[in-house]
Amino acid sequence: MQHWIVDAIDSEENRKRLKVKVRDVLNLSGEECIVLEFDYLDEPFGEAQGLIAGFCGILATDCALFPIHFEKWPYLPISYFDHVFDRIVKKRFCFKTVESVARRYVYNSIWKKWSANRLNLWRAFYDPLKSKAQIMENIPAGIPRDQWTSFVDYRFKETTLMAETGRAQLYLDTHKKQDGTYVNEAAKEICEKIELVLSQSTVDESEVSPNDVVGEVLGKEHSGRVRCLGLGAVPSKVFKHARPRFGGMNASSSDASCLNHCQENYNKLLNAHNQSQENYKQMMNAFKAYMIMKEGTIPEQFAEFFASPPTTPRDAASGSLSPTAQEDHLMAIIQVKTIEVFYN
Repeated sequence: MQHWIVDAIDSEENRKRLKVKVRDVLNLSGEECIVLEFDYLDEPFGEAQGLIAGFCGILATDCALFPIHFEKWPYLPISYFDHVFDRIVKKRFCFKTVESVARRYVYNSIWKKWSANRLNLWRAFYDPLKSKAQIMENIPAGIPRDQWTSFVDYRFKETTLMAETGRAQLYLDTHKKQDGTYVNEAAKEICEKIELVLSQSTVDESEVSPNDVVGEVLGKEHSGRVRCLGLGAVPSKVFKHARPRFGGMNASSSDASCLNHCQENYNKLLNAHNQSQENYKQMMNAFKAYMIMKEGTIPEQFAEFFASPPTTPRDAASGSLSPTAQEDHLMAIIQVKTIEVFYN
């Protein structure tokens, strides 16, 4: 199992390096917390990010903490998460951000992993050749019978089957015979590719999208039809309300807040850049006045530096946020002249 090299901090703010496995986090003493740094986008980074992601996975798959029989994550009482965050997570991690940001990150991470765990359980234990009762009797290790029974009952509801059977499952079901064998070799090859992509997917594949598993394996739809959806289904209607996917996650209304947050951070960077340019301008003016005072005029070798205007915000938008080569050269000259002043 992978180790993570992280910083730990005690109650007196003393730091030390630790080599920790994900499962070791539960065994940490209450005197030390793992430091988790956040960037300006309120996202964790560094080795500790991988550690807490794995730790959230352990918590999410513990059905004593987060039972699997609730139909959807929002149906779980928030007290379940509050208990885990306050009693388990906060005692082991020192979040270098405000608590609301830390709480939101852990909440979303556990939500995603809880949903993925339920999906993986169903894929592993569902057998189309077995009845509902038979599947209920095949209880996974570590899952209480009552939770598994409720979960299987939920999965067999007609509303669940209609809502959660994506194109991938429809394709698989319609290209197999009653005995479970494939209708032909071509169908077998495609179905095996679909099953492979499904096993690696971390998003909800029940949503019909041009980028779902069927679209990924079989390619772009032909005009006038959508695979697996029968007559009358056309791309312009079926995909009209499909949400785009970014980085393995479905886009949602929360994207608007993300865009606002990114805009705020961009404005902060731009303001910092403008302030930097103003400081540079003041330094240049002071250096110019100093040279005129000492030399009576601007020496010829420096004339080009004072003739060049400083970088503008428009230049910053094109990527010129760092000092130019001329500015670096000028700074070196200023340092030399400053040394000469002190020694003369």
